[in-house]
Amino acid sequence: MYIDLGLQQMKEWTFGHSARRLVLTALCGAFAPVAWTAPRPQIPIWNAPDIDKVCGETLSKARGEIAALERLPLSQATLERVFGTWNRMQILIKDTQGPVEILTNASPDAATRTAGESCLLKINELGTEPPTVSTASSRRTWWRDSRIREWPCRRTNAPA
Repeated sequence: MYIDLGLQQMKEWTFGHSARRLVLTALCGAFAPVAWTAPRPQIPIWNAPDIDKVCGETLSKARGEIAALERLPLSQATLERVFGTWNRMQILIKDTQGPVEILTNASPDAATRTAGESCLLKINELGTEPPTVSTASSRRTWWRDSRIREWPCRRTNAPA
C-alpha cells in the first residue's frame, strides 16, 4: 500500500507538472507573434552623397541651436530651456553620427567610407569649436579674448 500511494502521488505530480508546462508553452506561443511583429530600430543605409547631405544638414541645425543658445539672455536661461535645447541638439548629432560610424567601418564602398570619415571629422570639429563670446567691439572667440588668456589651472602658470 505504501508503494502504491507513492506511485499514485508520482503520477499526479507528473501530470500536474506536465499540464503546467503545456499551459505555459501555449501562452508563450500565443504571445510570440506580438514580440515578432514589434518594430526594431533600424539604421539608414546611406551612400556617399547621402552622407554628405545629411551631415551638412545636421551640422547646420546644430550650429543654429548653438547660436540660439549663445544669443539667449542670461535672465531667460532656465534649466529646461538650456539643457532641453542642448539635449535635442545632441540627439540630432548622435542620430547622424551613429549610422555614419557604422557605415564608415562596414561599407564595402570606398566613397561611402571616405564621406563617412569626412563627416565624422566635421562632427568632431563641432564638438571642439570654442564658443563665441559677444563683446562690445566684435564677436571674438573665447580663446582670443585677452581677459581669459591665462587660466589659473594651467601648469604653465603654476609657480615653480
